[in-house]
Amino acid sequence: MPDDDKAGPQRLVRFFFPLPSPLPVPDGWSITEAPGVGAPPPGPLAHLIFWQHEESAEAMGESMKAVLAVRDRVSDGQIEGTGSGREWLATRRVTVVEAITQADAKATNRDGWDGEPQNLAPEQDFLVRCITLAAQVVRAFRLVQGDPLQLPTYEGLPPHVLLSFGEGELNRQGSRLPAPADWTPQALMMLNHMNIAFDLLPKSAGADELRQSGFWMHALQTGAPGVLAREQLQLAGIAMDWRGEYAEAVVKANTASEVLLDSTLSLLAWEEHLQDDTKPTADEWGLEFVEGQLRTRVAHHLTHRLKGDWTSTSSPYVRWLRGGHALRHRIVHGAYAPSRQEAADALCEVAELHTHVFDRICERRNFYPRAAIMSVGQEGLERRDLLRGRIVRFLTDIADTEDPWSVAWGMWHQRLITVASDAR
Repeated sequence: MPDDDKAGPQRLVRFFFPLPSPLPVPDGWSITEAPGVGAPPPGPLAHLIFWQHEESAEAMGESMKAVLAVRDRVSDGQIEGTGSGREWLATRRVTVVEAITQADAKATNRDGWDGEPQNLAPEQDFLVRCITLAAQVVRAFRLVQGDPLQLPTYEGLPPHVLLSFGEGELNRQGSRLPAPADWTPQALMMLNHMNIAFDLLPKSAGADELRQSGFWMHALQTGAPGVLAREQLQLAGIAMDWRGEYAEAVVKANTASEVLLDSTLSLLAWEEHLQDDTKPTADEWGLEFVEGQLRTRVAHHLTHRLKGDWTSTSSPYVRWLRGGHALRHRIVHGAYAPSRQEAADALCEVAELHTHVFDRICERRNFYPRAAIMSVGQEGLERRDLLRGRIVRFLTDIADTEDPWSVAWGMWHQRLITVASDAR
């Protein structure tokens, strides 16, 4: 029997936090268990009590009030208001978890920990333990009913949680919890995440940001594949830092990496053909872009074009293959649920790979000036103190005389992908 089932006074900590979706359990329903895998799972216990609270669902009503107000404003008062938006109000249920666990049950071995509290394992941190168990309960009810219940995550909690301390006993056979008056006064614990009310007063875009939005809009419209890698990487960061969806973050980050590697090779091949029309065409390159052959393409075509280290154990590419890329396969093919630390490590390896690719493009700027300017940009070259010499002469003497590169490469890449798809 695990040590945590033994009777005896324990220092307990209590949290209150809401679930992102109401759980269909009776008010006051409880469970005492350790998060993890086993029969029973080993490790410190947590006792969760699920309380139901009903309140007015004003979010929809407030949104509709804004819609009606803007409609009245743009119509210059010519349309008579039809309501305040309150007709969209309803009552919603919020499930609040009262979570109790051992305050001193922490593992001492924290090798590889990066210092972020949310990256600790359930046996190492009492809040992570309670969130993990709550997520397992939600998963179980989701399997029962098939409802679209969102999982609680560290990042999904409000920026502060209530906590207090007391003495009692936690075990599976029956717990002895402190009486309400025996808990210490409640305190606020600030969490280490970015999930704050950022949408209340968003920062207005300045002239530079408006200009940049026009650039990215053009990239989307012309089908530039590089923008897709950037977008997937941003979505990975949102999933990781705002929603706490660690598996999704790993998959999206690795999708960004695969798109980056393939689009970089496509960009280099396009520039080679532009300089010498005897070089392989998009149709010929399409046969090399068959699904499942990414490593072959990198080894046979990308490494000798970009030079640099692609094979040693310290290479960012090898570190990514053995780390984040391998973790992605465990998630996709084995439904593996990574810890936050594993996901954080994977995203770091992805970031290092992207930096490596762009650094290599910069080093090869005199051989592939169009690729350097399109992927890193003049500002990126200038930040690296590389906007000088031959690349400046290229910009002055040649670049302005050619048709827009983004359109030409976008068409090339789309043709390449079409041929590759047909060849599968």
